[in-house]
Amino acid sequence: MIGLQNEHGITVVKRRTAEDLLLDEGPYAQLLKEVVAAAKLRGASDIHIEPNESGVALRFRVDGNLSLYKQVDVQHRESLILEVKRIFGLAIGVSGRPQDGRAALPTYRLDLRVSLLPTHFGEKVVMRLLNLDATFEIAELGFTTVEKKILEAAIHLEDGVVVISGPTGSGKTRTLYALLKAIGPKKFNIVTLEDPIEYRIEGLNQVQVSQKMTFADALRSVLRQDPDVILVGEVRDAETAKLCFQAAETGHLVFTTLHANGATEVIERLYGLGVERLVLESNLRLSVAQRLEQKVCKSCGHTIDGDGLLKIKKAFSTSPQFDPKLLRTKNYEGCAECTDGVKGRVPVLEWANFEIQNGNRQVKVHQSLEDARVIRAFTGDIDGLEVFRETV
Repeated sequence: MIGLQNEHGITVVKRRTAEDLLLDEGPYAQLLKEVVAAAKLRGASDIHIEPNESGVALRFRVDGNLSLYKQVDVQHRESLILEVKRIFGLAIGVSGRPQDGRAALPTYRLDLRVSLLPTHFGEKVVMRLLNLDATFEIAELGFTTVEKKILEAAIHLEDGVVVISGPTGSGKTRTLYALLKAIGPKKFNIVTLEDPIEYRIEGLNQVQVSQKMTFADALRSVLRQDPDVILVGEVRDAETAKLCFQAAETGHLVFTTLHANGATEVIERLYGLGVERLVLESNLRLSVAQRLEQKVCKSCGHTIDGDGLLKIKKAFSTSPQFDPKLLRTKNYEGCAECTDGVKGRVPVLEWANFEIQNGNRQVKVHQSLEDARVIRAFTGDIDGLEVFRETV
């Protein structure tokens, strides 16, 4: 802490921030400063600090893959973890149980979510890096023209429920923020219920849910706040699912996420949570499944030739999108511009909705994840040999 005197001569104690503590002269603070800077430079989404038999492994997750940045000797293991706790606001005197924290690093344009978990060799720390320079513009997230049109149509809906599903790290949070930003917080009352709040977006009324105030509790209160658009961070139980659709029935536009493997599985999951069929069919406007696929490095990626190309030609030569010259595969040795032949990621979307067929509402899948991957392979964005593995 730092003692500062105000204009009245009174000493005010100011707590040192994580960024202040990273500037300390100690060797462990300097190492952590180096690690954070290197992770930001490489575009890492996570830093893993993993105690092991020989010391501590420092690893970065870049474009979905973990790779070793540095190994620290065993004699530094406990001191390094203690320094992590000190700098990033975790309880130093507590061990043997999980901890969570958050730290802001304005100079690095980062917010960090910090999680600690006891393991056999010591306490493992994972830091999720939230890049404050991340874009939340639909046009800049890498969607295809068709995918972008589908998402842009969703922001013009007057009511109903839009669900985006996908595993952790599939980019669905950024997609949802981009949709809310495109709607226009200045014109509408947009309220988000999140656990945790990942990015702070100007104009949104962001609410942190907790054990004391669940998604269902918060949603009931929000409905008395004259909302136009509501983001429910995740549907975790039957009560929250039903409240989302009740909100849609009363004229609200609700965006949410749900754990499911695909767009049609979202619908099955909502049925399973007790949402009545008629209510679901009348109010679910769009179900989207999103994934992020690794991009082939443009500098070192290879064109596909030989038997592999011949088999792909045989299977897809009638497709109007097929151009064998555009097919590419990774160079797993990589180059100075990439990591293991990968440079960046692109989203792929599957989407479905209810359409009236023969007088009844039926689920229609407009693009599957498999189709989306094929389209990306035909443009050379992702590895064609991986996409067409069964073919070749």
